[in-house]
Amino acid sequence: ALTRLSHLDLRLNYITGGLPPEFYALTNLSYLDLTSTYVTGTIGMELGSLTALESLFLSNTEIDSDGLPLEQLTSLKELKLDHIPPRLSGQEGFSTAIPEDIGLFLANLTYLSIFNTDANGTLPTTMGLLKELTHLDLSYGSMTGTIPTEIAGLANLRHFYLTSNNFSGPIPSEIGTMSNLRVLGLGFNSLSGEIPGELGNLGGSLKGLYLGNRAVGDLGPYSALRGAIPCSALGETEIVAQCDLVSCPCCTNCCFSNRSVTICPECGSKCKEPPKIDVTNWGSDIPVDWRNESMIYQDNGSQ
Repeated sequence: ALTRLSHLDLRLNYITGGLPPEFYALTNLSYLDLTSTYVTGTIGMELGSLTALESLFLSNTEIDSDGLPLEQLTSLKELKLDHIPPRLSGQEGFSTAIPEDIGLFLANLTYLSIFNTDANGTLPTTMGLLKELTHLDLSYGSMTGTIPTEIAGLANLRHFYLTSNNFSGPIPSEIGTMSNLRVLGLGFNSLSGEIPGELGNLGGSLKGLYLGNRAVGDLGPYSALRGAIPCSALGETEIVAQCDLVSCPCCTNCCFSNRSVTICPECGSKCKEPPKIDVTNWGSDIPVDWRNESMIYQDNGSQ
């Protein structure tokens, strides 16, 4: 009777007895939201029958340890898997390693968020094939390895968050070619090496740049990144970094080193101290507000 159903919103529910077999026969369903819904049993591979899905929201919902049949959901445009419980009762938790070939079967994806779900594994090189992607948030996870240069293939990406993972190695200079980026969050990883000057090419679009790093080796609470943030090219971009080792070439008080809002006399860039952060003790936690564009320091002095 509901075979033509295309939109189903079951947020904030408690469903006993599990989802019935008829649910998986809704082959015209294009939108499914089960955010913060408790389902007796779990949700997982059975979703593979819903091949028309374009929007799938499962944040804060228990997912079976076998994972999701993403390779069958090739119509997906939006996928949210935020705050997935890491372990089911008496079972292994949902594995959030991103499939190595994700770029080969989710070509229509525009929005991918796996925020605070303990995403693990490495960032696949095929991620760069997701040409339609505009929002990518993998922050607050356990991802390792380097950031692949192929990520620059995400030419339409506007919001890019890898904050608070275990990424290492350099920041790829190729990121400087991603001309639509508005927010770039790479902070609280174990990145090292020179800050690429190519980031200055993003001045026309970038509104937020976050590079604060967790400890690396024997450097204590400081970043292993070195070099200069090209703030003269970034213009009105809000810059958040550790100024003890990362300095601005034209602005000695940049990046809240004097714990106040400062304006570079040469380039006019504003560097604003985010609230409730002790810059002398960079821990593993970072306020969620740092990820929001509402935190961007505007020209009129308001947030």
